[in-house]
Amino acid sequence: MRTHRTRTPARSGRRTALLAVGALTTGLLLTAPQPASAANLITNPGFETAGADDMPHCWEKSGWGDNDFSFTTTSDAHSGDRAMKVELTRRTEGDRKALITESAECAPVVTPGKQYDLGLWYKTTTPDASLTLFRHDETAGWQYWTDLKTLDMQPSVWTEATVRTPQVPDGTDRISWGVSVYGTGAATTDDYTMEQVTDPVPEPGCTGTARECADGTWEVLPTQTPVRSMHSVVLHNGKVLLIAGSGNSEELFEAGTFTSAVYDPEDGTYEVIPTPDDMFCAGHVQLQDGRVLVMSGNKGYPSADGALGYQGYKDSYVFDPETETYTRTNDMNDGHWYPSATILGNGDVVSFGGLREDSTGSVTAERWSDAEQRWLPTNRVNQTWSYWGLYPSMILMQDGRLFYSGSHVFGNNIPGTGSAIYDYDANTITEVPGLQNKDERDQSASVLLPPAQDQKVLTLGGGNIDSNPDANRLTDIIDLKERRRTPPTSPGRRSPRARSTAVTVRCRRPVTRARCTSPRSCCPTARCWRPAARCTTGPTRSSRRRSSTRRRRPSTRWPSTPRRAATTPRRSCCPTAGS
Repeated sequence: MRTHRTRTPARSGRRTALLAVGALTTGLLLTAPQPASAANLITNPGFETAGADDMPHCWEKSGWGDNDFSFTTTSDAHSGDRAMKVELTRRTEGDRKALITESAECAPVVTPGKQYDLGLWYKTTTPDASLTLFRHDETAGWQYWTDLKTLDMQPSVWTEATVRTPQVPDGTDRISWGVSVYGTGAATTDDYTMEQVTDPVPEPGCTGTARECADGTWEVLPTQTPVRSMHSVVLHNGKVLLIAGSGNSEELFEAGTFTSAVYDPEDGTYEVIPTPDDMFCAGHVQLQDGRVLVMSGNKGYPSADGALGYQGYKDSYVFDPETETYTRTNDMNDGHWYPSATILGNGDVVSFGGLREDSTGSVTAERWSDAEQRWLPTNRVNQTWSYWGLYPSMILMQDGRLFYSGSHVFGNNIPGTGSAIYDYDANTITEVPGLQNKDERDQSASVLLPPAQDQKVLTLGGGNIDSNPDANRLTDIIDLKERRRTPPTSPGRRSPRARSTAVTVRCRRPVTRARCTSPRSCCPTARCWRPAARCTTGPTRSSRRRSSTRRRRPSTRWPSTPRRAATTPRRSCCPTAGS
């Protein structure tokens, strides 16, 4: 047995030092692992291959001091048939370790200055177990490096431990590591991993002005979008699905010309996709596997005599990003022109609202079953027979209920307070008071504020297309834990907006972009809501009316796609910051 004397002081003092190291690693080493640059560097990580001295191949016994111990290859494994158990039944001093064999064949090669993510699965019946590292110096040979992490006691449940090493010291070409037991009890380990941390990608340099470097800039791309996008989805492969359908063109609708396209931001190309139905004004949501469920759409434009308005069909499709094709699902139970679409925690999707095939409001709730991959029949879907409006904003709450924020499209809000919590399982609706001017939240925007655990929803702007008031600058924060409105500490929105959108970006702030200040005017600014200050800041200039799909990610170009041509002159423009 190889003997490694890690330290000469009494073990109690060393344990104190280990606790201090543990506190240090919490702040410096236990960072979120980055993607590894190579495969697992451990040879025989699950002990499945036998070796010499009753030990698995590439593993050796180690330790020092006055203690009674055993090394056992046990069938109580996390995976496979074997795990390694190190046990001390009596201890006066010292420890026992199961380590990677210190040889050129077994010890992983490392690079000075790099860091490595280490991981294993374990059970312990002692609080005195830790991950211990040794390093091979090209001049001095093998020597103790550090104790990196103390394992919490887990007597019966397999638990994963992960930790990141410090930078490998100069002159080090290999390391060995494993579990050290320095108190009575046992540590059983399995499925070791070791991966080199990928070097961080440096932020691209900025050559613009200070304002441009801070806020970004807009530029005209050399290519034009081949479709007039009505809906857009960022796919899991980084591409963007742009759905036009008829593109709000009755001429194309009558001709049966329906289009979609997939935009690739990496090379700036568009791929036009055959589109089976007029998905103009459909609902859509990404499923758990990355496919896109598209529900309903435009069955017909308003009739010339006014007898019919827009009509929603029952058709439904799934778009597969891998094949870039639509596949028909079973029909919904009712037509839904402008439906909501909310994915639940189990992967199911619920949908409310919209216009039926006869252009009246639909009161039928729909549920897509992730397990069955189809829309469930009406008798298997809880129904309140409530009309939630067009594109009602339904936000999934932490406890699985749905919050209707009061944001919708066209007309007045629902009766009562204008916002409500719907418990699907209990099939009950509870009003939430406090929404300002509930009948002037038509075409407002709502977003769940970060962190999601706080359960606060921001609702911005709005108007009313029936009574035709100017867009408002109302800002509401609804605290779902308190079920009441909490007013912002500042006036919030400095300019009135309707037909706005809101999305949470990587900096954890919702970005809002407005379309109109009234039914016939537009607002060429975007603003950033700062949750800590509870106010909006910073305009970015743009002037396209009723546009969508303006997104930005680091070092990538994203398109701005028009919804309607700007044929209506702008009558007014909202004030900019500071007004």
